[in-house]
Amino acid sequence: MALNTKKLMQLLQTASSLCQSNDLPAAKIIYQKLMKKMPANLEVINNLGIVYACLDDFQAAHQLFKKSLLIDKNQPSVYLNFSNLLLENHDFEGAAKICDEYLKIESASSMAHFNKGRALSKLEKNKEAIACYKKTLEIDPNFSLAYLNMGFTLNKTGKYEEAIKAYDNAIKLDPNFTVALYNRGIAQDNSFLFEDAIKSYKAGLEVDSNFILIYPNLGMTLERIGKNDDALVIYNQGEKISPNHIAIFINRGNLYASLERYEKSEADYNRVVEIDPNDTESVYNKALLNFKFEKFNDAWPLYDLRWKQNPYIDSAKPELVSLKDADGFENILIWSEQGIGDQLFFLSMVKNLNSFFKKILISVDSRMVETLKRSFDDIKSIKIIPSNNSVDEQEYDCHIPMGSLGRFFIDRQSDIKKCFVPFMKSDSDKLKQLKKELGINNKKICGISWKSTNKESGAYRSLSLQELIPILQLESFTFVNLQYGDCRNEINTLKKDHGLTIINISSIDNFNNLNDFTSLVDACDLVISIDNSTVHFAGTLNKKTYLLRPYANGGHWYWGTNQIQSSWYSSVKTFKQEKWGEWHRPISLLIKELNNMT
Repeated sequence: MALNTKKLMQLLQTASSLCQSNDLPAAKIIYQKLMKKMPANLEVINNLGIVYACLDDFQAAHQLFKKSLLIDKNQPSVYLNFSNLLLENHDFEGAAKICDEYLKIESASSMAHFNKGRALSKLEKNKEAIACYKKTLEIDPNFSLAYLNMGFTLNKTGKYEEAIKAYDNAIKLDPNFTVALYNRGIAQDNSFLFEDAIKSYKAGLEVDSNFILIYPNLGMTLERIGKNDDALVIYNQGEKISPNHIAIFINRGNLYASLERYEKSEADYNRVVEIDPNDTESVYNKALLNFKFEKFNDAWPLYDLRWKQNPYIDSAKPELVSLKDADGFENILIWSEQGIGDQLFFLSMVKNLNSFFKKILISVDSRMVETLKRSFDDIKSIKIIPSNNSVDEQEYDCHIPMGSLGRFFIDRQSDIKKCFVPFMKSDSDKLKQLKKELGINNKKICGISWKSTNKESGAYRSLSLQELIPILQLESFTFVNLQYGDCRNEINTLKKDHGLTIINISSIDNFNNLNDFTSLVDACDLVISIDNSTVHFAGTLNKKTYLLRPYANGGHWYWGTNQIQSSWYSSVKTFKQEKWGEWHRPISLLIKELNNMT
């Protein structure tokens, strides 16, 4: 029996009331009944589409919104709901296209421009996304979410100052906008405005003390300015609010490790695994902890898990797990990972593979190809290739990440001397030229490097030239710049303000021309460096080297805990801070060492 118009209107009203009371399953049943009676009714189609979307039935909602627009293309609200649906289900291309259709009928729609910006940002079309957010704000200057999203996109593209301004505008519109305060803190962190970031994070917690994402970030920022006790307080507070928030335990575990409170560190890493057995970051950090104590048998299996979740190399060939399996393979690919310094570190073990394979392909940073070809020219089985070149899988039978080489050879501390050897060879002609150029006053030539540009830990490891003045005043040495990057202003200021000279070989680019840089390091009688790649150049050249180490945060595992003599490089001696940020003590000890040398 057909329903009359009055009955249909009553059903529509009932379905609408059910939606308002959030009884969506009951509303869905009524709308489905109405669809059979009124298959082209836009109100029924659109409302049922919204119900399906709220019930996470993406396909059904998609079909209904599409059907509605086929009936009538001039429906702004349907375009809006459709674009929101597509965004929520990660169909960003589709969302951008729907927004374009939306703008054809309503070019001044702030929501159309806003949603298009969201879609483009997810597609990494960041410049276009920012333009959409700006257009949104031209139409509606009070659209705080547009400022928030624009700030996020600016931040991820490295435009931190502009991002901070965008967040400032969002906060002006809504001083209690916790997410904007949190994200401004991130942008300020990225700009090394740590005090400002702390203020933003704390302001966010004043608005909402349960906003858990702030706690790990605030703790990390406090660590960056040496307030480790305050950071622990924040991590502890975060744990009380959210006992299963993984970032709290990872960050606190890392801090405990830096503070050499290793039992507490291990407990936090174990807690992460309890919460999420598939978390690889805590397992990786636990491996680093074992490495510091030279517990290699415990460390290597955990360290190898770093690539299991997100494989770095896409290869059909098997990974070499044990040298017992080497008999089944003739050729191996060793693929590069991490930075230049770590590549040199791990390559100090590669000669041990020579007796197991006919051909050893080593993929390395392209800047190192020439130097490494020369350094391994005595081993015919080794072939050096740049990591930015693809490798034909026909050339190798198995592969291994470079950082895993040690699992084959280093089980205990005594294995290091046998299996870890200096191997680098500089260009002999360039070396002679540089020695002649630098040795004009018969003083000892001391190469010096004082900065790391590492975003996470560089600030902990770096010094200023001002802090190194007591060393640079030693008259028995000629100091040579081994610092990568443009540091001419620092060197010129040192000369102008203090009359101290660091020779800069302008013909050598210490960052890009690593073949000549290797010769420059080799031309020095000794090297003084913070924990950066320069130490590895010097160590693999067997050059007398003095390493200035941070007290806690930022140090690499291979320097151990409190060792003075490096376990890995026999030519490297370390001088470690006794407390955070205090370089006076290690510099004083190093000066005594240098004076004894002369």
